[in-house]
Amino acid sequence: MEQLEHTLQLWIRKYFKHLPNAAVAVGVTGPEGRKVWTVNGTGISQSPGENFRFEIGSITKVFVASLLAVLVEEGRLKLTDTVADHVPEVNKHSPAAGVTLQQLSTHTSGLPRLPPNLKATMTDKMNPYSDFTERDLLEALNSGRKLYGSSYSYSNYGFGLLGYIVARTAGLPLVEAIRERITAQLGMAKTGTEESFLHPVYSASGKPVKHWDMDALAGAGALRSTAGDLLLFLEANMGSDPAAEPLTSAFRLCHAEHPSSLIGMKIGLGWMNQTLENGRTILWHNGATYGSHSFLAFDPDTRTGVAVLVNHGVSLWRMLGFSKLPADQIGRSVLLDMGTEALS
Repeated sequence: MEQLEHTLQLWIRKYFKHLPNAAVAVGVTGPEGRKVWTVNGTGISQSPGENFRFEIGSITKVFVASLLAVLVEEGRLKLTDTVADHVPEVNKHSPAAGVTLQQLSTHTSGLPRLPPNLKATMTDKMNPYSDFTERDLLEALNSGRKLYGSSYSYSNYGFGLLGYIVARTAGLPLVEAIRERITAQLGMAKTGTEESFLHPVYSASGKPVKHWDMDALAGAGALRSTAGDLLLFLEANMGSDPAAEPLTSAFRLCHAEHPSSLIGMKIGLGWMNQTLENGRTILWHNGATYGSHSFLAFDPDTRTGVAVLVNHGVSLWRMLGFSKLPADQIGRSVLLDMGTEALS
């Protein structure tokens, strides 16, 4: 663990030394146990600060995919079901009508990154999804816009739609359905959309910005959580928590690889599947809002995992995936160190 802390110190100084309001939580779990480090400014400690919530952005998608898998295991949904099967308001001639749930959960639906009418609904550009309602979602689906084909294309629109469908099937608002079927079973009491103990957020340059709120597109990135809660989720996915056994088959369904046009990467339901430079395979996802970014990953072979949460946003270049997020680089470096220790 000393080597991990040294690694963290180096990364913290590199990325956050000029950001006095930076709050970072890094949690690790493995055969030797778990630990959470928290950072305020450039100081690193093991403190109760781990109880503070962060926006986790698109890591929400992994929870939506997990809920999908739970409902598939129960026979209430099938991956081959189409949008039209569960959203009868969609015109059967709409290109979106024939998109399957598997395509939505693997970013192969052909839907664009964002709904075509999102901009028209915005009343606050710094909180872009807050006013996008169910009515707007149905309007987008019936717009008749052509799909981009079945190759991989990351889509917040697609996962927002998937969240809408699984919530309908569960008969609960999405966040409540995730809580009832997943997080409550794992003891993740601090995961949801509550405002309490939520870190203030800042832009990449350190300017205060708003937290994001989501309505109909909640499945794209509405959740807030803590490093400690996310370690519970990782442990359940790795089979390290006996209490999570009822969810094991659903998690395995999420981990299974599906065809992808991505170079050097495969994809599960929600999870990205990638081989690192040390030859180890990890499942991961990251997230970014205008005021936060995050990284979650685990190595199923060594049963090691990491969660990195940061209350600062990143540049648009990084946000669109053209360069790695600082949280990604920290998390991957820590996971490489942990994997080496676990195998030695």
